[in-house]
Amino acid sequence: MSGLSRQISVIFLLIAGAGEIALSSERDVQYTAKELIEKIIESENKIKDVQADYLFFEPDTNLPLLYAHWAYQPDKELLVGLNYEKAGNNLGYTVSRKVMFSLDGKQRFNFFEEDILRGRKGGSIRIPNQSDFDTFNSLMTPNSLLGFDIACGTRNSFGQSLQRAQKVTLRERTEQIDGHKCSVLEAIGIMNPEFGFDAIVWIDIERDYRPLKVEIFYNTILGGRKYQPFERLNRRIHDIVLKNIDGIWFPIEGKRYNLTCEEVLPPELEGLTEDQARQKFSEEEFEKISRKIKNVAVLSVPPRKALLDVNSIRINKGIDPNTFVIKSPNGCEVFDEIGNKRYIVENRDETHLECEVGYLKLKRFAPRGFMKVIYPDTLTGCNLEDLTQIKIDLDSGEIRGKPLLLCIWDMQQRPSRNCILQLSERAQELKVKDIVTVAVQASKVEQAKLDEWIKENNITFAVGMIQDNQEQILSTWGVKSLPRLILTDKKHVVTAEGFSLDELDKQIIKSGENK
Repeated sequence: MSGLSRQISVIFLLIAGAGEIALSSERDVQYTAKELIEKIIESENKIKDVQADYLFFEPDTNLPLLYAHWAYQPDKELLVGLNYEKAGNNLGYTVSRKVMFSLDGKQRFNFFEEDILRGRKGGSIRIPNQSDFDTFNSLMTPNSLLGFDIACGTRNSFGQSLQRAQKVTLRERTEQIDGHKCSVLEAIGIMNPEFGFDAIVWIDIERDYRPLKVEIFYNTILGGRKYQPFERLNRRIHDIVLKNIDGIWFPIEGKRYNLTCEEVLPPELEGLTEDQARQKFSEEEFEKISRKIKNVAVLSVPPRKALLDVNSIRINKGIDPNTFVIKSPNGCEVFDEIGNKRYIVENRDETHLECEVGYLKLKRFAPRGFMKVIYPDTLTGCNLEDLTQIKIDLDSGEIRGKPLLLCIWDMQQRPSRNCILQLSERAQELKVKDIVTVAVQASKVEQAKLDEWIKENNITFAVGMIQDNQEQILSTWGVKSLPRLILTDKKHVVTAEGFSLDELDKQIIKSGENK
C-alpha cells in the first residue's frame, strides 16, 4: 500500500469512527436554532475567567508536547508552558525551554521563549510573524474544547461564532454521545479575516450547553466559496469529557484532528505550473484535464489530546491583569523578524514590549517536512496590504478602494526595463480606469541610479525598492522570474499574477467581473 493510500485509509477511519453517536427515534427538539445559540452564549457568560494546568500530547505516541498553565478572560488568553524535546541516547524527554504565548484585550499577540538547559538564564522575545500566530491558534488549549476553534484565526467564543454565521439550522432529532443527549446545529458561513467555515456541532443540552463534538469544514477562501457546505473536513474535536467545577460544567479532556486537502494532479499536469500547462494545452484540453484533479484529505499534524489537572482548575476566582502582559527581562534579547532588527533590553524596570504585527497572508500552507505540496503556490485570493517592506512614496489614502497593478522588476535586466517602459506608455489609460500602477525594484541598487533612470524615461507612476531580505520576500510573494505582474481588486485581494502585458486587458476585465 502506498503512503498516500495509507493516509487516505487513516482519514477514512477518522471520519467514519470518531465517537459513539445514537440517533433519537422521533422529533424531540422543542426550541429554535436561535434560542439554542442564546442559551450557549448565556452559559458562556457565566465564565468570567479561568485558570488551569494541563498536558498537551500526542495520544498515538503518548509523548508530551507541552505542560502548560492556561489563563483566560473574554478577549484575553495566556499560555505558559515547558516545551519537551528528546534527549540523546534514547533517554526520553527533558525540559528544554519555557515558552509563553499571550493575546491581550486589544488582540495583540506576544511570544516569549527562554532556554533553560544546563541552567542557562535569559531568553528572547520575538515580535511575531504569521507562523507564530498560527502556532498559537493551532495549540490545543481548553478553549478548543469549549468550541472556540470553530472560528479559526480569531478568539471569538463558540456562541459568538455561531451567532455570526450566515445560516444556522437545528436538526429535528437529538442524538446521544456517550449516553448524553445532544442537539445538533449546522452552521454555514462562519467568517474570519482570511477564511470561511461551515460547522456541525453536537451540544450537550443537559450540561451547560457545552459542545461534545465539533466538525469544522472549509467553505471559502477570502470571500469566494470554493467548496460545497460540509464538503471539506478541516478539523474535528471530539471525545470531550465534562466535569462539574464549582457548579459549572467544564471540559477536562478531549482530542483534536487537523486535516488538510492535498491536490492530486493527473499525470498530464505533473511538474507544470498553471501558466506552463495553459501554454502546453488548448483551453478546452486544459479544462478537461483539470477535471481529473482530486482533493484528498490527509492529516496535517498528528492527533492532539488535552488533559487538564482537575485540581488546578480555578473558575471565576479573578486574574491579575498583568498576567496577560509578557515583560522583557533585563538582558533579554529581542528579535524583530519583520524589520530584521535585534536589540538587548537594558531597562531594569522590565518595560513590556508592545508592537503592531503586519504580514503578507499566504493562501496555502503545509507543515514543513510533513507532505509535499504538489500544486504551485499562488497569491491569487490573498490580501496584498503589506507594502512596508518596500521603500516607496505611496499614500495609503491614494490607493484605498482602488485596484493595484504591481510590476516586480529589476532595472539591471532588459526584459524588466522593457516592461516598465510599456507600462509607462499605458500609465494615463490605467489611471483613467482608476488602477494604481506601482513598480517594485526587486534587487538592491543605488537609489540615485534608479531615480536617474526613472527621470530619463519619464516614468510617472510610483517606483519603490525592496530594502532587505530580497530573496525571502520574493519567495514569499511567489516570484520565480522577472518581470512579474500582480493585479488586485479594489480591496487589494490578488485576482491575477504572472500574466504577460498582452493579457493585461483581459485580466482587468476578469477582475471586474469577479467583484
